[in-house]
Amino acid sequence: MLRDALKRVTQLPIGRRRFANRLSDRTARLAQEAVDPARHMEGEDLDSQSPEQAELWQDVYRELIQFESGLLETLSDSLALMSNPASIEIRELDLATLEGQQARYRDRLEFWRRRARELHPLRLLANP
Repeated sequence: MLRDALKRVTQLPIGRRRFANRLSDRTARLAQEAVDPARHMEGEDLDSQSPEQAELWQDVYRELIQFESGLLETLSDSLALMSNPASIEIRELDLATLEGQQARYRDRLEFWRRRARELHPLRLLANP
């Protein structure tokens, strides 16, 4: 599939080819980042000692998981209405990417749950 996409790009006129190459490079980079387990969101400080930050990021990741669960459900429901080639494309790329993101979000939610448990004694000491 990637080979087919590259073939289509090389058949474009030069100006459109440059734009498509920039777009495909950016898209490829973003797709890799989306499922990178080490990636964290802007403002997310993994070394934070703040119980409030741990709660905030748990909420954020719960929200992302819920949103992407809805996307996955909608995509899955729509597959039955698609042609076989289209449904294969959706399964191999879109669903796989969303499932990878979902796994990363679940891992990060678990990280912040653990962090909140670690910080809980600090909260008790700070608020006697």
